[in-house]
Amino acid sequence: MTDHGQNSAEYTSHSNLEIDTASDLFDDTGTLITDVTCRRCGYNLRGLLTGGRCPECGMPIGLSTRSDQLRYADPIWVERLVKGGKYVVYSVIGLIPSMLLADLVGDMFRGAWLYVFTLIVGLWLMALWALIYYGVCLITSPDPNHPGKERLYIPRLVRIAVLIGALGQIVYWVNEMFFRLSMITTTSSMILDRFSTWCTFIASIGSLAYLQCVAQLARRIPDSELFVFARNLFVSNMIYLAVVILYAITFLGAPVTGLFIFLVGLILFIAFIYWQIKLNKAIIELAWIARATGGNWPQDTH
Repeated sequence: MTDHGQNSAEYTSHSNLEIDTASDLFDDTGTLITDVTCRRCGYNLRGLLTGGRCPECGMPIGLSTRSDQLRYADPIWVERLVKGGKYVVYSVIGLIPSMLLADLVGDMFRGAWLYVFTLIVGLWLMALWALIYYGVCLITSPDPNHPGKERLYIPRLVRIAVLIGALGQIVYWVNEMFFRLSMITTTSSMILDRFSTWCTFIASIGSLAYLQCVAQLARRIPDSELFVFARNLFVSNMIYLAVVILYAITFLGAPVTGLFIFLVGLILFIAFIYWQIKLNKAIIELAWIARATGGNWPQDTH
C-alpha cells in the first residue's frame, strides 16, 4: 500500500472522524427523505435522487449529503489552503531573522552604502510581507460550497491587519535608517516609531483573528489535538498581548521584564510555526484525499 493509501486509511479509521450519515438521509431508491440543503446554493434537495444534480446550480447532490470534513471539500479549494499555508510559514520564518539581521548588519554601513543597504532591505521586507499577505488570502479564503456558514469579516480583518503590519514594519525600518543617516529629527523619529508601534499592535490583533479563523480548519480535518493547540495558542497570545500593553504603559520592571517578554514572545512564535507546519501537513494529506474522493466536484456549474 502506498503512503497516501496508508494515510487515507488512517484518516478513515481515526476515532475523531465524523461518521458519514448519508445512508440515513435517503431511502432504498436513493431519494432524499429529509431536508438537505445544497452546499453551493442552499436549495432544499429533499425528494431528489442522490445521483442527480441540484436543479438550481448543477452541483452533484451526493456531495451535499457528505459531512463538511476537508476530505469531502472542493479539491481545488483545499489545494488553495495548502499553498496558502506554505506561503505563510516560509515568509514568516524568513521575516523575523531578516529584521534582526538587518538591524545588526546595518551598523556596519555608512554614507552611500547605508542608502543602498536600506533600499535592498526595504525591498526584501516588502517582498516577504507580500508573500505573507498572499498566503493569508489563500488560507482564509471562504469555502465556495459553504454559503453563509462563514463569518467573512474575520478573514477581512486578518488581511487588513497584515497590510497594516507590513506598513508598520517598513516605516520602522526606514525610520531607523533615516535616523542613523541624520535625515530626520529626533521628534520626527519618535512620531514614526509610535506609528509603527500602533501598526504592530493592530497586526497582533490580526494574528489572534488569524488563529481563530484557521483553527476552524482543524475542526474539519478533524484533529482535536490541532484544534486544542490552536485554542491554547489563541489564549496565550491574548494574555501575552495584554501583558505587552501593560508593560508599554507602565514600564514594569524595565530591562528584566522586557527580556522576559521577548523570550515569551519567541516561544509563542516557535509554537505558532510548529502548529502551522502540523496543520499544513494534515491539509496536504487531505488535499490528496479530497482529490481522490471528490473528483466529481464541478469546475463551473453556472
